[in-house]
Amino acid sequence: MSKEVNIDQIEQKLDASQRAILEVAKFKETLKDKTEEELLKMEQDIIAENDKHNEARNKKTFKLPSKNYKEAATAVRMCLNSQSVQWQYAIMLKTLYEFFDPENKPKEIQYPLLDSLLRQLTNSNLKGYDEWNAVVTISDYFEPIREEYSNAAAEVYIDAEKHNQIVNQLQLYKSVTSDNEEE
Repeated sequence: MSKEVNIDQIEQKLDASQRAILEVAKFKETLKDKTEEELLKMEQDIIAENDKHNEARNKKTFKLPSKNYKEAATAVRMCLNSQSVQWQYAIMLKTLYEFFDPENKPKEIQYPLLDSLLRQLTNSNLKGYDEWNAVVTISDYFEPIREEYSNAAAEVYIDAEKHNQIVNQLQLYKSVTSDNEEE
């Protein structure tokens, strides 16, 4: 006996990144029959909406867990201290390093700072057991706020990809109309 599955039930079980990909795919479908003028208007609306989202995200904070903060902050500092970066990234790393003071736990962290830290660590080349272990410590520390952070990061992806899809559709529209003009 087969059990009927509702698409809404499936969507509820997706994680933030999967829901984001699905939302962008649905959005892309709505663009297919739009005129150039409609796409240009949508682009302006999306840009304005993204500006509002970015302003809200820049103010968004996450409550830092108390458990194992000192160990996590020490691990963050160790990983950051091993980074080789171009000079324009030095201020960001210095800010992150100073923020994660093992002796003075902040109550919360702003989204842009957390996002910068996680992206920096994600793109790091780790060397040896101590650095691998430090990343596990950091990952374990942030686990309680992982879902909340993932939802915020998915919103960034959705905003950017909606704009990209409009730009892509405009480019496609222009390429098709310029091909027709050449004939």
